[in-house]
Amino acid sequence: MAFQAVYQYFWMFFIYAFLGWCAEVIYHAVSDGKFLNRGFLIGPVCPAYGLGVLSVILCFGHLKENLPLLFLGSAVVTSILEFAAGFILECFFRDKWWDYSKEPFNICGYVCLRSSMLWGLACVFILNEIHPFIEHLIAEVPQELGIPILVISSVLMLADASVSVSETLKLRKKFDFLSDKENRSADIGVFQARILNAYPRLKSGRYKDIVYRIKVHMDKGSIKKDLLPLSPDSPQSIRENLPIAFYRSTFETVVDVLEARDKYTAGHSRRVAYLTYRFCKVLKIPPLETEKLEMAASVHDLGKVGISDAVLNKCGKLTEEEWAEIRRHPDIGADIIMKCEKLESVAEIIRHHHEHWDGSGYPGGLIGDEIPKGSQIIAICDAVDSMMIARVYRPAFSRENCIEEIKNCKGTMFCPELADKFVSGWDYIVSDLYSGSLP
Repeated sequence: MAFQAVYQYFWMFFIYAFLGWCAEVIYHAVSDGKFLNRGFLIGPVCPAYGLGVLSVILCFGHLKENLPLLFLGSAVVTSILEFAAGFILECFFRDKWWDYSKEPFNICGYVCLRSSMLWGLACVFILNEIHPFIEHLIAEVPQELGIPILVISSVLMLADASVSVSETLKLRKKFDFLSDKENRSADIGVFQARILNAYPRLKSGRYKDIVYRIKVHMDKGSIKKDLLPLSPDSPQSIRENLPIAFYRSTFETVVDVLEARDKYTAGHSRRVAYLTYRFCKVLKIPPLETEKLEMAASVHDLGKVGISDAVLNKCGKLTEEEWAEIRRHPDIGADIIMKCEKLESVAEIIRHHHEHWDGSGYPGGLIGDEIPKGSQIIAICDAVDSMMIARVYRPAFSRENCIEEIKNCKGTMFCPELADKFVSGWDYIVSDLYSGSLP
């Protein structure tokens, strides 16, 4: 009898580990439009799902009729397992592989109330709707066939786990090695590339700069490119984006200097960068491109360092000559950024952020799609911040007035499509930015 129970539990573990892996693949196929093996192991199993469902079955399988207690117990058990898995995975890289820190009611960023409730609901559905079919399926498999299958599956999974752990530790050592000197070799193996692909957070966490360097190295031919998808960006675009993360601290210093000069726009560059980042999320722009646009937005007014203080801080109406001087700042800022040959695309975005959709802008008088997409995005964010902040000559616009102004400027100042998307995403993009401190 005990053997029969263990036999069934092993089958349940492997079946739900496989179903969990399938759910991950389907979710990312729908959300990202591509196949992505998010499992820690190479094979098509996610042991955490198998262990989680099996734990719920063992602890609360007899409570299928008591839905509230089943939901509560499942949420607690799965949250404990998720916390443990998050902690163990962080120990491998000293960085969270998922992070709920920004979610309300989270514990150390490993679990949060929302995810716990989702796990609880999922377990209630599984035990009442799916598990009876699984039990019937297990009963239909002859033990003479089932036992060899389980033995082979267990051996393969253990071998898979050994390889995955070994390659993960090697990758962490590689990251530490690359952290010392930038000119060291950034090549990685096939299994390590798969690990990077499985955990996208590694591309935005503490090892982000190193991952960018690895991507560039892969692009040069050290490993098949499709093992670690680089995003829709072209290889050239990736090389241009690479220095941006390295120059972030320098950009921050430049923004501090810029805003110290212009007392009426203190915080403006940072707010525009924040709006740009959020707008890119609404537009589903790839992370590398988002990083570039956020950096461009943070220094879009860099050229004002070349404008005299008398003009820049003048309280009264500007003369025609003074306006001409102000209109030079996009070119001045772009020329400064162009000093770094790796930031040409950022410079062009800065140069054209005052172009208008109808061609009435400056400095190039570009029309419609002649204007770089990044410049179009920053132009809207720049205008919104200008309207939402009070000036000496007018009060701040209200939310309604600002939205109305964006609509009125569709097709003249702004790209109509981008203007509509900004308005529809207003609550997410703008949030409470103008009712408190900058996030």
